[in-house]
Amino acid sequence: MYFLVLLYYMSSTQLTVESMPRPALTFTSQPYESWTSVCELQPLSLQKNRHGEFTRKAVSIDGLPVLFSFVLTVSQQANTSWAWLPKSEMPITGSLPQTLSLERWLSDVFDDVQQPVVVPAPSTMAWFPHQQGLIKVKLTTYRTGAFSYWHVWSRGEQVYLVRPRQLRNVNVGKVFLPNPIVSSGGQDLRDQDDQDNAVAIGFYDDVALLALTENQPVLINGAFSQSQDLSAPHGELANSSDNFLFTRSNPWFEEINIYHHIHRAQSYLQAIGITELQNRPIPFDAHGLDGADASQFSVWSDPAGSLEFGDGGVDDAEDADVIYHEYFHALHFAIAGDLLFDASFNLQLPVHQRTNEAGAIAEGCADYFTHSLTRELKAANDTDIYALMQWNAAGQHPEDGPPFYVRRCDVEGIYPTAITGARHQDGQLISSTLVDIRQQIGQQDTDELLMLALSILAPRPLFRDLAIAIMEADDFIFDGTHFDQISNAFSARGIYEPYVRYAHFPTAGKPSFDLVNTQLESAVIRLHGFDQMGNLIEIRDVELRAKASETLDPMNIFQSEDIRTLRLSSAQSFAGFVTVRSLDDQTSYAYPFLQREPFLELPHIAANTVVWTTEAEIQDLSPLPQNLQLNPSEAIYDSHAYRNLISMNLDDLAASGTTQGTLFGSGDLTGFERFQRVDGAFQTAALPLASSSRIRLIIPHVAADTNTFWTGIAFVNRGISVANVTVQFRGPSGESLQISALTLAANSKWLGLAEDLVVGGIPVATSHIDISSDQPLIGYELFGTQNGLSLAGLNVGESTSRTALTGINVDEQHWSGIAIVNTANAEDTIHLQAYGENGIALGEVSWTIPANGKRIGVIESIFNPASAPFIRWIEASATVPFTAFVLRGDLPERRYMDGIESQPILHP
Repeated sequence: MYFLVLLYYMSSTQLTVESMPRPALTFTSQPYESWTSVCELQPLSLQKNRHGEFTRKAVSIDGLPVLFSFVLTVSQQANTSWAWLPKSEMPITGSLPQTLSLERWLSDVFDDVQQPVVVPAPSTMAWFPHQQGLIKVKLTTYRTGAFSYWHVWSRGEQVYLVRPRQLRNVNVGKVFLPNPIVSSGGQDLRDQDDQDNAVAIGFYDDVALLALTENQPVLINGAFSQSQDLSAPHGELANSSDNFLFTRSNPWFEEINIYHHIHRAQSYLQAIGITELQNRPIPFDAHGLDGADASQFSVWSDPAGSLEFGDGGVDDAEDADVIYHEYFHALHFAIAGDLLFDASFNLQLPVHQRTNEAGAIAEGCADYFTHSLTRELKAANDTDIYALMQWNAAGQHPEDGPPFYVRRCDVEGIYPTAITGARHQDGQLISSTLVDIRQQIGQQDTDELLMLALSILAPRPLFRDLAIAIMEADDFIFDGTHFDQISNAFSARGIYEPYVRYAHFPTAGKPSFDLVNTQLESAVIRLHGFDQMGNLIEIRDVELRAKASETLDPMNIFQSEDIRTLRLSSAQSFAGFVTVRSLDDQTSYAYPFLQREPFLELPHIAANTVVWTTEAEIQDLSPLPQNLQLNPSEAIYDSHAYRNLISMNLDDLAASGTTQGTLFGSGDLTGFERFQRVDGAFQTAALPLASSSRIRLIIPHVAADTNTFWTGIAFVNRGISVANVTVQFRGPSGESLQISALTLAANSKWLGLAEDLVVGGIPVATSHIDISSDQPLIGYELFGTQNGLSLAGLNVGESTSRTALTGINVDEQHWSGIAIVNTANAEDTIHLQAYGENGIALGEVSWTIPANGKRIGVIESIFNPASAPFIRWIEASATVPFTAFVLRGDLPERRYMDGIESQPILHP
C-alpha cells in the first residue's frame, strides 16, 4: 500500500483550505482514503502493462485544481493501492521568489521592443500549495513572441508560478495559406518561373512547424509527414539549425508548405475525434515525377502510400489545395486499402454517360476535403470559396487570365446527364453535393460522416452507394437526424432518389400500416417517428424480403405513444398504405402513403355540416415555420415547427360556402382529408391530397350492382377560365356509350352521383367514365353501400404501366376486388402477379383489355380460390398505361369499405 505524500514537506506542517470550514490537510503519513471527503478526483490517463493498470487522476477541491499534485492508482491483480504524488514540474523549495511582482516579472522577461500580449481566454483559478496554506491563484496566458506563450499564476500583483507552454523551441517556416491568389485577395498573379518577385512577401504567412523530430540540423520530418527524395529531379532536402523562412525561389519552400498543411489537416481530423487515420509520417517528395505538371498519391515507393508533387507551371506544392487533395487520397487509402484503385461503371447508363464512378467518388471527396479545410481562409480574404487550386491553375493556363481554378465544388449539373466520362470533372458532382450538405449541417458533422461513410462503403461503389453510406453513417453517429438534408442534397443532383413517403396517425382510432417491398431484392425501410410538434421520437428499421409485405401496429413497433407521423424511406421503391379503424371496429378508412407536395388541393369540403364533417391532417415539411392559407383570402393556419402536424376542421369553411380549395404556404406539405358522418352512422372515407391536376380524368369504376352500391363523382376546375368538359360513358370493351358536354366555371366543382352527369341517367352498360377538359381538373370518386354504413374514397390519379395493388384481404368476413382500365388507344395485355406476405408468388394471370376498356373481379375469381386468403398484394404490368385500384370491405353486414389507389413501381 502506498501512503499519502502531500506536496512540499514531509513534516507536520499544517495546510488549511483558504477561508473554508473544513478539516485541515496535513503532511502526516496517512492513507489516501482519509481525504476522499475533502478532495475530488478527475481521471487524466490510463496505462496498462504487465505490472498492472495505472490510473492518473487530477486533484481538485471545490472544483478548482490543486497545482503540482495528482493521485496514482495502481491495480495489480485483485489489489489496488494509491499514492498522492507531486507533479514533476513542482518547484524546488525556496526557488520561488516570495516578493516577485507581476510587473517586475514582465519587465524582466521582455525588452523594450517586444511587449507581452494577453491571450484572450476565460480566467482559470487553481489552488497553489504554499507554507501559508492553499492559496487561490489565477492563470493568465501571455504571448511573448510570434510562437511563444507563458502561463502565469498570480494573486493580485504577486506571481507564484510561471511556466512556458512550449516544451522546446519551435521552428518557424513560411507558407502560403492556402495560396497567393487567395492571400492577395484574388490578384492576377503569374508564376514567372518561381521568381520571388512574382509573389509579394506579404502574401506569405509565418507558421510554427509543429511536431518536427528532434535533429541537428532540423529536417522536415515529423509526426505526420516526412520529406524524402522519391523520384527525379533529385536534390538536397531542406534542413536548418535556425528556421525555415524560405521563399518560393528556394526549392525547400515547397517542403515546408507540404509539411505544414499535412500537419494542419491531421490536426483538424484529430480535433474532431478521428485520431488513427494515416497517423504516421507519410513520405512525400516536394519535387518529383520528373518535374511533370502533376501530383499523385501512390504505393509505388511505399506500400502504405506516398505523395509526389510535380513542378510544371506553378510548382504543385505551392498550392495548399493540391496538397490537401492528394493527402485526402492517402486518408482514403488508409480506409479502403487497395480497393481504392478499383473502377466501377454504371452499366445501366448509355456508353457515353459512363464514368469510373469509384474514381470520381475518390476525386470528388478529395476536392470536398480541400474545400472544407480552405473555405474559411478563402472567405477571410474575400475570394471565391468554391474555386479549387487557383494558384495551380494560374500556372496551367496563364494565357487565360483570371478567374483561375482547376475545378469547382458548386457545379449545378444533374446526374447522369452531366457525366463527361472524366473522373476528375465528374467528381465535381460529388464535391458539390457534399458542400451542399456541409452548408446545412456544418463542417464537423459532414466531415465525420464522410470518413465513416468511406469506411462502410462497398467495393467498387457507384455515386448512389456513397449517398446510402453517408445516410447509414448519419444513422450510426447522429441517430439519423441529418437524413433529410443528406437525402435532399443527393436527390437534388439526381444521384440518389430516396423513396420517401409519409403517414399520419389520428389521436382517436386504431391505426396500422402495411409495407410492401415491390423489388426483387430485400429492402430496409426506415421509419422516423415524430410527435405532434415534429420532434423526432424514435427510429426503427423494418427489413422485408423481396416482394414481401408486412402489417405493422405503431403501438407495437414504437415504444412512445406520442408518435403522430411517420417518415418512411428506403433506397428502393416500396408501396404501402395506412388503415384506421374505429375503436369499436365498426368503421374504417384507408389511404396510400403520402408524398411531399409544393401545395395541396383539397377537392372536397362537405357542405352539409349537419350530416357530414370534413377534416384534414396536414404535415409541414418546410425547414422553417410557415403560415398555411386555404385559398388566397380564406383561413390561415399556423405551423410552428418543422414536421408540425396540423389538424384542421373544415366545417366552418363549409358553412361559409367553401366546398374546395388550395392549401399553400412557403414550403412543402403532405396530407390527407377525411370526411365522415356525424349522425351516428358509420360512413367515413379518406382522400390523399396532391398538387397535380390533368386534362383527362378516368373515373375507373361505376358500380353495376346499384341495389348494393352507389357511385359518387366530383371534379374541380381550379383554373381561372371556364372549363369545357366532355363526359364520355364507356362500356367494359372501351366502347363509347354516350357523350355529354358541360361547362364548369373557374374555381368551381361538380359534385353528384354518376347518374346525375347526364339527363335521363347514364347508359345501363356503363363501367367507367372518361372525362376530358380544356382546363386541368382534379377529381375523385366515392363508393357507398345503400345500407348507409360503408363509404370508400379514391383520388383519381395518373396512369402508369407498372403498379402495386395493395391491401388485399380475403377470408370469410372480408372481400377484395380490383378494377383496371386500359387508358391507351390500343389493346394490351395486363399481367397480374399475386404475392403473399412472405414474398412468395401465389398466382399469375393475364388480362387482355381492349383500348379504353376495363376488367374487374374479386380476388378469388381471378386467382385460385385456395390461394386467395394468402394474397396480400398484386403487381400489375403492361406495355401501355393503365389505371387501377383495390376495393375491399367486410361481409356480410357491409359495415365498412376501403378504396386504395394503386401505387407506381418506380424501377425493377
